[in-house]
Amino acid sequence: MHCISLRSGLVKRMLSISMLGVLGFLLVPDAQSQVLRPEDTWYIKPRVGISWYVADTDQTPFSFEMDNWKADGLPPIAAGLELGYQFNQTTSLSVGWQLTNHPLAVVPEDDVTGDEDPSGLYNGGQLLLRFAAPTRVAPFVAIGGHVTKGQDGRTDLTYGPTVGLGLDFVLNDRMSLVLENLANLTFPDDGFDGIDDLEDDEFLPFDISNALTLGLKINFKSAFTPVQVLALDCPADEIETGQTATFTTSVNADATQPVSIAWDFGDGTTGTGMTARHSWSTPGTYNVTVTASNERATDSETCSVTVVAPPVPARIISIDASETRFQVCEPTAVDFEANVEGDEPLTYSWDFGDGTTGTGREVSHTFTDPGTYTVTLTVSNETGSDTRTITITAEQCIADICYDITEMNSVFFGRNSSTLTDEGREALQENVDIFDQCPNLCANIVGFAAPGERNPQQLSEDRARAVQDFYVENGLAASRFTVEGRGVLPGTTKKEGASQARRVDTIPVECVDMN
Repeated sequence: MHCISLRSGLVKRMLSISMLGVLGFLLVPDAQSQVLRPEDTWYIKPRVGISWYVADTDQTPFSFEMDNWKADGLPPIAAGLELGYQFNQTTSLSVGWQLTNHPLAVVPEDDVTGDEDPSGLYNGGQLLLRFAAPTRVAPFVAIGGHVTKGQDGRTDLTYGPTVGLGLDFVLNDRMSLVLENLANLTFPDDGFDGIDDLEDDEFLPFDISNALTLGLKINFKSAFTPVQVLALDCPADEIETGQTATFTTSVNADATQPVSIAWDFGDGTTGTGMTARHSWSTPGTYNVTVTASNERATDSETCSVTVVAPPVPARIISIDASETRFQVCEPTAVDFEANVEGDEPLTYSWDFGDGTTGTGREVSHTFTDPGTYTVTLTVSNETGSDTRTITITAEQCIADICYDITEMNSVFFGRNSSTLTDEGREALQENVDIFDQCPNLCANIVGFAAPGERNPQQLSEDRARAVQDFYVENGLAASRFTVEGRGVLPGTTKKEGASQARRVDTIPVECVDMN
């Protein structure tokens, strides 16, 4: 009978432990939401619950006979207090005291007289090593040893290994609620309940006392809290090269300090701090990453920033014209082209200086009248505008003969005189007619004197100036002439050619060459 009872108790014990372990693993959340426990810290843990045992009488809180309940009506209580050290997330070591109340299997012989006071209270010391999962709801196993003694000498001193299973529920960063069952294997076999199984051919030489308790584990320091990036604020719109952008981040306030914040701006540069500022020199799309770190945790977030080149205002680099100086013998078309930079779209506005306008980067315009025209181009875009001009000279049409004239009439003066004669005026008038017909012509007016004349240098200058005055009096511009007196005409003597030396020559030149 004892053998069957013992086996039945062991089965119940193992089933209850298995169900507790399965329940623990079902309650374990995803690792990503775990709250880690303190490490390298002391803790205390008071606990209270119920006691039961699997022994020769196979008594549990749910399957004992009232006649055998010999503990003065006390319930099957269990209580304890531990002082322990949490090494890391999974391992702890503790020493503790445990009080349990068990129904006795037999009444001691010295109590059969009627003076019965069979106390069922047991005191014991335990040394326990626990291994737990690193999760918020952590299943764990416990192994160790115990020494237990009943009160009033009802049992002998017992000892043996201690094993257990349980669940550790984190309440906050300092406390956990611990549900566990600790089983003490007690030696010798009759030390706990006074019955020696081996005398009745039983097969196990020990009893099992159990305590199913709920405890509050209080750590001396707070748990490590991983840092998490809660928010990352980046510019919502495009930014320009050279423009400074501001980035901010936030992390969980309960993260274990110190917390470091590092930024990677995607262009090989970095930054630190909850707020960072950065600018890019090259357009493109950049991934900006913020990384928060504390003692053993790292978290990061990334956003994309689009960097564009700043707007380029319109600017005219140059204006090119197919012709800038020409004769208007008939209407003449001039082609204009603008070399411009700036962001599109660009608008082109031309003013040709003769009351007409045009549009486009390349235009053509026909000039019909002689004159000097200032052609103005204005280019605009959304950012700005620019204006530039070019001068077009449309000259009066000139006959071909005007380009073949190499000589003009000379005039001669009386001795020591700078007054024009009638013959001289007639010769100069013919020159005036040529100048009127050939606006392309200008002239160098050169005066001479003959040997023997008074003040030949001054006289030659006065004669040249008299010719210029005649041209001006007849409507020609003084700017078309240069005046020069060269004194005595070289190679002449008083006797030979004196009359030919008293002269002024009008030497025609192209006005463009003279200027």
